[in-house]
Amino acid sequence: MADVGNLIITPDMVPPDTAHLQALAAGCTAMAAQREEQYQKLRAANRLREEAAQSPGWQEGHQKNRQMEVDYGRITDAWRAGSTYFRVYRHECG
Repeated sequence: MADVGNLIITPDMVPPDTAHLQALAAGCTAMAAQREEQYQKLRAANRLREEAAQSPGWQEGHQKNRQMEVDYGRITDAWRAGSTYFRVYRHECG
């Protein structure tokens, strides 16, 4: 038996089931893959627009598209981080 603060740990204790964490990690991985695909499409479309002829208002519109590209990149990173978190947490619990 070990005493950790207010928690008493005994040899007969069973760690919690972590199967649901694997499902959460898989869901985050799938979302990251989808967002990565959208991010790459936006990025390619923005590169094509950069090469297009400029017109009145073009710069403002393109600036918004660049910001959307950055935002999708951040969303993709967040989903990847969620996937990593649940995978690591599952291993720590299991």
